[in-house]
Amino acid sequence: MLRWFGRAYVYAIGLPQRAALSDIVSGVVLGVGIGLIAWQGSASPLFAYGFLMLSAAGGLLAFGPRHLAEQLRLPRLEELSRYGAVWKEHSSWSLLGLVTTEATGNAHAYFVTLISGAVAFAALAASALLIRPAIILMNALGEFERPRLARLVAQQRWSDVDRTLSLFRFILMSGWFATLGLGVIVAYFAPSLLFSKDYDLLYVQKAFVLWLAIMGLRLVRTPESILLQAAGQFRVLAFSSVYSSVISVILVVVMVWVVGPLYSMVGVLAGEAIFTLAVWRVARAWRWKGRQASPHVQLP
Repeated sequence: MLRWFGRAYVYAIGLPQRAALSDIVSGVVLGVGIGLIAWQGSASPLFAYGFLMLSAAGGLLAFGPRHLAEQLRLPRLEELSRYGAVWKEHSSWSLLGLVTTEATGNAHAYFVTLISGAVAFAALAASALLIRPAIILMNALGEFERPRLARLVAQQRWSDVDRTLSLFRFILMSGWFATLGLGVIVAYFAPSLLFSKDYDLLYVQKAFVLWLAIMGLRLVRTPESILLQAAGQFRVLAFSSVYSSVISVILVVVMVWVVGPLYSMVGVLAGEAIFTLAVWRVARAWRWKGRQASPHVQLP
């Protein structure tokens, strides 16, 4: 948590190279750990968790002593009093959106496990490994673009906002297609790289297709979602998340009972589609409103 907060902070103050250094240090330490575990043939989870902790600690130290001192100090009273306004206007809505988004994903896992058993969800979780590259790209690029978009919005550079969103979406969808290609190779031609013989390969392949569809919706809405976050529009994002979360959870429960755990993912897909349409609608209206309010609207 401290390392991820540090990454967000250095991006916000315009020092992306610090975040890159942290990622490199963390990755190198983790890579060394994986190599040692493979060399020794140890399957103990203590070694795996130990190197995860060391990689996170190394990535945190890479930010430098000045950053660590600033991050770990106790807040001053005047800072706490000023945070009240931030909490009311931004943080509370951001937390609501986060809770409902996470609740949707966790509800799917819990209901599938509760109704169909842990083994049924294990195959879904295993197939989700195939879309990890797209998830990593979405999270990393979102953190990079958020402060940049915030500066563009503050300067009312709307044409630059449009170009940034287009490039942002192009990179994300390129990552989706790369994930598709890599996933097809693993799932259909070399499944033994990730999956043991205990898994039903056809089941994993179908789940992979559904995960791809879910991930595609998340990626196409991410630029607008990040734009609204950069503009402080957490309230509208939170309400969009709440509506889609309720529908998604209801559909997941019904579909687990009716058609089983695999196609319960259609409930998640429906929730993602509703969330995507809501975010697009809100973002489009907000951008139009911002352009109308701007005294100097740039033309593309």
